[in-house]
Amino acid sequence: MGNFAAAKTQCSKILLVPATLSIREAPEGLVFQTHEARNLGRLLLSLAVTGAFGFFLFRSSDSILLRAAFGIFAAFSIVRDLISRFRGTHVTLTVTNLDLISTGHAPDGYSPSSIPRASIYNLEFREAWGGGGEDAPHPSGLYVEHQGVLHDPVTCVLPHIDSTQTDRAIETILRRFPDTESLAPPRKAYPSDLTTLNLNK
Repeated sequence: MGNFAAAKTQCSKILLVPATLSIREAPEGLVFQTHEARNLGRLLLSLAVTGAFGFFLFRSSDSILLRAAFGIFAAFSIVRDLISRFRGTHVTLTVTNLDLISTGHAPDGYSPSSIPRASIYNLEFREAWGGGGEDAPHPSGLYVEHQGVLHDPVTCVLPHIDSTQTDRAIETILRRFPDTESLAPPRKAYPSDLTTLNLNK
């Protein structure tokens, strides 16, 4: 199943065209919008990969249970992809003095989010990745590294834009809010070089 998801992610990259990005200033801050129309080519390619993978698995397996499991998984995946691709990408990122609020919908693993601006220590472009094994797919675009409650998450706030568009968005944010990345990144815990003698035992 992991190879199937990874193959779909790789095929999506082949037909990847960046979404359009618009930026406007508002009294409360900045508003970024990404828009990508329905991509029929990526949808057809995704369906073709699903069908090919299903055909080979169906031919190579004698297990009725495995065939049924794949059939259910493939049907769910196809329906989800159809709905997601049909809706396309439409995401709005609002950057204020307090928060980065990302809302809307996009395929390939994007989720709406709200991040306190004071918790951010890095803004950067990341390529699409994931979709294999336990790793969920993640779209390319603007990612925010920030402090969380239990760990330090990385969140996509503007999906399906390229590195040039991302650089433009970051420059605009830092020009309006220059203290956005002022928080120091968390220190990674490294094993100590000191040898403990366990004298207290």
